[in-house]
Amino acid sequence: MRWYTIVLAILLLLGLTLMLRFGVRLTSHAGRTSLALQVGGISVLRLPLGERRPPKVGRRKKKKKEETAPRAKQKDAGKKEELSRLLAAASDVDFVLETLRKGLTVTREKLLRRIVVNRLTVHIAVAAQDPMKTTLGYGALSASIYTAASALSRLVRIKHRDIALAPDYAGVACTVVLDIQIWLRLWQIVFAVAGYAALWRETLDILKKKAADGAKEQGNTAPAKASSNKSAAAQA
Repeated sequence: MRWYTIVLAILLLLGLTLMLRFGVRLTSHAGRTSLALQVGGISVLRLPLGERRPPKVGRRKKKKKEETAPRAKQKDAGKKEELSRLLAAASDVDFVLETLRKGLTVTREKLLRRIVVNRLTVHIAVAAQDPMKTTLGYGALSASIYTAASALSRLVRIKHRDIALAPDYAGVACTVVLDIQIWLRLWQIVFAVAGYAALWRETLDILKKKAADGAKEQGNTAPAKASSNKSAAAQA
């Protein structure tokens, strides 16, 4: 009975881990903007945006040994040759468009439809030095933001939306307050990664097949060209 308990505990722990939520939260208030990485709704890392930091002085990288340099060059040459063959095989426009269509389908079905926007708060007070510019800016910004929010609601799930825009004729600059929180569960991220990996393997197999077929065609046409050249020289 003890090993049954251990297996059950492992499965329970795995299930709870897969249900864990990972997300980001973008906040902006009083001119300070930050991006927080969240796990289970708790911010584990906060990155300030728009602030200049002094450059970090990193350690110098160690030089590679001269003995491994030829091997590295050979590997790089082989990779470049294979990449050039794959890129030549991917020059077909129909193949590129079909691959893009599949990629968009995977993105929509396995990623976008699973994203949850838990909080979408946008408060903007539009202001300019000229009242006419304030009115025009308010109208243009309102049309853009509400249209974008409507399009976003058709792609992802928005739980709480709070969008408010107002003209501020007494101010001289716009005031923006943002609070946007997006999250995904771990099992949803795993499924999305698996979908992209399957699409990558399928695309790579097709490219390799196209490259092999192109190499065979070149090999078949080379003897024919050589024989035609010999016959032309004999006739001359």
